Parts: sequence; structure tokens; C-alpha cells
Amino acid sequence: MLQFRQTYAESLESDPLATQMFDRVQVIYDNLLALSAKQDRSGKALTDQKNKAMNIVIDKAVDCSELMSSYGHFVHFDPFVEIQNCKRTQLAHAREEEALTHIRKLLDVMDDNPEQTIAAGVTEDLKLALTTALDAATKSLDIPKDYRIIIREITSKIDRSAKEYKGILNDSLKGYMRTKYQKSNPELYISFVNAIEMDAIPKRKRAIVGTFSNEAGEPVRLVRVSIDGQKAVVKGGDKGGYFIQNLPPGQHNLVFTRQAYQEEARRVLIVPDETLQLDIVFTLIEIEAEEPVEA
Repeated sequence: MLQFRQTYAESLESDPLATQMFDRVQVIYDNLLALSAKQDRSGKALTDQKNKAMNIVIDKAVDCSELMSSYGHFVHFDPFVEIQNCKRTQLAHAREEEALTHIRKLLDVMDDNPEQTIAAGVTEDLKLALTTALDAATKSLDIPKDYRIIIREITSKIDRSAKEYKGILNDSLKGYMRTKYQKSNPELYISFVNAIEMDAIPKRKRAIVGTFSNEAGEPVRLVRVSIDGQKAVVKGGDKGGYFIQNLPPGQHNLVFTRQAYQEEARRVLIVPDETLQLDIVFTLIEIEAEEPVEA
């Protein structure tokens, strides 16, 4: 629309009413650009902060676990030998919440065995650094309330600006340009109509696509998906494929549930004009057999 205005600037210069309408469209466009950039920066900043905090806590946890494991094997101290899931590759590939759970268990082992922890070379400064990093990483995973409010406000402003643009276009510009130029300047009017078609709202875009499967590689269908705590909807066809449309840019919390499987939760970052590939592998819930009752 604005490109059309630039192309026909000379013809429209002598039309004060059309100029006012296009000026307002320019203001709306500039406002939308600024709001979108602010929305993207908010999501990216949060993601960068989270990734930095996770890298720091993993580094500190690995330093502690390697010292404790080495000591445990050397003196055959079982609590340190049996430390689970605290190697770098294990922490890096685990879900963020799971990684922090493993690190908390590591700290519990230190608290339960203070003398051996010191003997292993884990100083109070190192333990304090791990505790501080754990607190920071835990906070980084929880989207602050004020962040959610900011995103909602930005989204609301974007919606209002888009609504104002559609109002100007449908209630004012279309009728005015048709009456004023359809006969007097057909070339200009046809270009205007083409510009409207180019500005038409695009078809619904897929923000996330992926598959649901179990650990055996079999498709899982009829999965309940909740987005940002909203009411769950059922996704997943016969082959386990699914997609989610029209998520606004920024951070989103997704929870996937299916009977007989463990719940899966993911925090994702949606980037404008990009489709995120997100495959979910479900773990079957183990049901312990009941003890036989003696007669």
C-alpha cells in the first residue's frame, strides 16, 4: 500500500483527503514495526538470559560432580560413586527442568556428606557458586509475570493497529479511490486494487510442526496440547503428525499429555515468519504389578 503511494506520489499530491488517509496508514505501519521489534527483543532477551544461566549452572555442577565422583571411586565411597545424570553430556541433553532436578540432588548429596565433600576438593566457594547459579537458572525458567503482561499489552496494541488499518481501508480508502479514480485515472485505480490484494491478510501460517511418537518409534495420536495454560486441544493424526497455527512471536509454554504416557512439557521461542520443528517422544508409564494376595 505504501509502495503504491510512493509510486503515484505526484498524482496523489493534489488530493488532500487521500494524502491524509495514506499519512495515517504510514503512522500505523511505523507503529506496527516498532511493536513487532519490541516483541521480538523481549523474547530473544529472555531466551539469551535462560541459555546463559543454564550454561553457568551446568559448568558448576560438572566441576563438583567430577571431583566427587573421582574421590568416590578412589576411596570406594558409594554416595559419590552412585551420582547419577550429572555428567556434562547428560545435563546438556536433558530437559532444562530435569537438569536442574539432577543438580539439586547433587547438592543434597553434598549436604548429607559434608566431610567427604570437602575431602573431594569441593570448596565452600565452589558449592556456593553452584547454589547461586542454580537459583539464577531456576528463576530464568519461570517467565516473569511482568514479562507476560508486557507481551499481552504489545499483542493488544498490534491487534488494535491492525484493526484501525482495516477500518481505514474498508470504510474510507476503498470507496474513495473507486469513486475518485476508477474513471478519471484507471491506471492508478488498478494499481491501488493490486496493492490491496498484496496487503491482504495471508493464509494462516503454521508456527509449529512435528510428530508424536513413543520410544519404540510408533506414532502416538490424539494428544492433548495446552498452550500457555489454556484449555487443551487434541492434536495428532494416524501417523502422529501435528501442527499449531498462528502463535504470536515470543516465548510459549506447551504441555503434551496422553493417557498411559508421561506428560511432556516444552518452552519454545516462536520467531516471525519461521516454522519451528518440534518432535515429541512419549515415555510409557510403568505400572507396577500388584502383589498377589495369599488365601
